[in-house]
Amino acid sequence: DLDGFEDLCEAGSRYDSDGDRVPSRCDLCPGVGDPGQEDTDGDGKGDACDPCEVANPDLTLCEVEGEHSLAELLTPPVTRFGAVVTVAGAVVTAVRRDNGFFLQDSADPTEGFRGLYVYTDGGFTVSVGDSVRVRGELGDYFGRPQIGEVELVEVIGAGELPPYVVPGEPAEVATSGVDAERYRSMLVRVESVEVTDSSPSCESSSCLFEVTGGLLVDDLIYEGMATPTLGTAITFIQGPLDYARGNSVLLPTGAGDIEFP
Repeated sequence: DLDGFEDLCEAGSRYDSDGDRVPSRCDLCPGVGDPGQEDTDGDGKGDACDPCEVANPDLTLCEVEGEHSLAELLTPPVTRFGAVVTVAGAVVTAVRRDNGFFLQDSADPTEGFRGLYVYTDGGFTVSVGDSVRVRGELGDYFGRPQIGEVELVEVIGAGELPPYVVPGEPAEVATSGVDAERYRSMLVRVESVEVTDSSPSCESSSCLFEVTGGLLVDDLIYEGMATPTLGTAITFIQGPLDYARGNSVLLPTGAGDIEFP
């Protein structure tokens, strides 16, 4: 048109969050590149981001059949957000004292995309090392994939904790680091670091101190963890790598997860 304003549905518009040349306002999958805009079931949600094989025009939840590994669900592009999924055989790696627990596949952790947070709001009891079956809604909570609206948590056996991922540099898993997303919610260990900020400013309260490379550390699991002073050397520090409101945060689970020279 000739009204002097950019058409938000014009091809090539700058309002295209996934770069597929279909403006987000008109895109059937605004978060997943799908230039063809296929929509097999005709429900207004594109095939590339619709986990339901039958039409659900009101975007009601549907259940993805079968049991899945975390790698199947989380390796990009993730297409099953908003669906009810069942995960089986993953191992509980850490339990938060307030609202849930971390899960990880036992497969080679260096591949990444093997960890997930399960938000239970205190409704289920598990222990570190439990192999579990979990069913609930797969969602994205401020950038952290998680299962919520949990229907089932069943302990099916004793599992083996996966090895820790040890990045080459702590900055690789810090906020905006090259591997921060890949190892999110997985067990991570950084070595030979020092405290670079003993009172960092965060978007949320989820940071107690900062170490080499800008990696944040918090006490959401390790209650009562003392804040080391600026410049303190740390032999290693480890735990699940959380993502809290824009920040990549390492969560030691106890005294054994942090060692000083």
